[in-house]
Amino acid sequence: MADEQNREKSDVGRRVRRKLTILGPIVTAFSLIVAAAAVIAYRFGEGVIYINDRTISELNALELTSGAAVGIVGAFIGVGAAAVGALVTLVAGVLSVGFGAFGIVVGMIVALGVVTGPILLIGLIGILIKRRYWPDVI
Repeated sequence: MADEQNREKSDVGRRVRRKLTILGPIVTAFSLIVAAAAVIAYRFGEGVIYINDRTISELNALELTSGAAVGIVGAFIGVGAAAVGALVTLVAGVLSVGFGAFGIVVGMIVALGVVTGPILLIGLIGILIKRRYWPDVI
């Protein structure tokens, strides 16, 4: 009994450690991207970027890095939204092809009924006439 509880606790510990080992590189990569964006803004954005009539050199480091972080998060959100849009487009394309094929099949059945309907009706009338006048044949 105690052995099973220890196993369950160690399993939970493994899962938490696994999640933390995945989270560490993500946070590190995000921090490096933010630092790179801040350096790029300092290096190349002096005459281009104006925030509230202030240039890059007039901003303090916290304002610049927080702006870079928000910009990068916005870029990730944009990429995520684009992925969702691509997925929705893919599903809509598959559904449209499916409904188009269904419409073609239904149209063929209706066309077959329009073409063969009068022929079958004439044949049925012929059978009924034959049955009326020659009942021993049918």
